[in-house]
Amino acid sequence: MKRYLLVFALFFFVAVPARAELTADQVAIIAMKESPESQELAKHYAKARGISESRILLLEGKPDNE
Repeated sequence: MKRYLLVFALFFFVAVPARAELTADQVAIIAMKESPESQELAKHYAKARGISESRILLLEGKPDNE
């Protein structure tokens, strides 16, 4: 039993956490088609993150301002 605990402890403390980052071509930004503010924010975010504006997806629907 102690042997299994030792193996577990070694694995737990030695294992390097995996880190994955998305590239600009792996990201899609969603904005509302009928909302100029949503589109403006999407374009600002795309520019700030180096993402092509072609990655902005415009969804149909009206914003609910209630």
